[in-house]
Amino acid sequence: WVILVDRGYLNAPNAKGKGTQIGSVFYCPSGNVDQFPPSLTNSTVVPADRMDQRGAMANRGTSPVTGIQVDCWYGMNASDGSDTMKGAPCHRIEVEPRDKYMKLNYVKKASDMVMLFDGLIYHHAQVNASRINARHGRQKQTNLAFFDGHAVTYNTADLPGGLNPPQGQAKTTFGAANLKNYPPPAPMWLLEQQY
Repeated sequence: WVILVDRGYLNAPNAKGKGTQIGSVFYCPSGNVDQFPPSLTNSTVVPADRMDQRGAMANRGTSPVTGIQVDCWYGMNASDGSDTMKGAPCHRIEVEPRDKYMKLNYVKKASDMVMLFDGLIYHHAQVNASRINARHGRQKQTNLAFFDGHAVTYNTADLPGGLNPPQGQAKTTFGAANLKNYPPPAPMWLLEQQY
């Protein structure tokens, strides 16, 4: 989200030195207006389940290029580049060069592949399946946005891991073997599901 603002593709208020910035395209009106303090560790930001309000909080990102800070309420179907994240359609890029950016045509089934989800923006749900947040429909529904630009509201219980994914099993929840239990028209999460 910071790259989109840095490059001028989207506008968002610079949150640097300010409270949570809700006047932004990255704000979810059903989200929690609190944000994660920078002092929290990974163990304290991990939502306990998909209804946990920590998964509905804003996460502030800082551009290493311009220093702009942007608050965001959405998670991205992406990896951090480690081996534990194989198959995710996007990869985290800390800084330049632009030649590492993924081309959108890399995703063959854009209307079926999840790009963004209601939840904690820290990488893919393979790290913690509870990063997908049930913040709509009385905490029973989740919005997903796809690579072709459309968005759909899903019953969270129908997504991999359901409403309360088992702690410590995120890699298996979003592993290729388990995702076979969610055939089309269920949304795709990994590139290998396209073939």
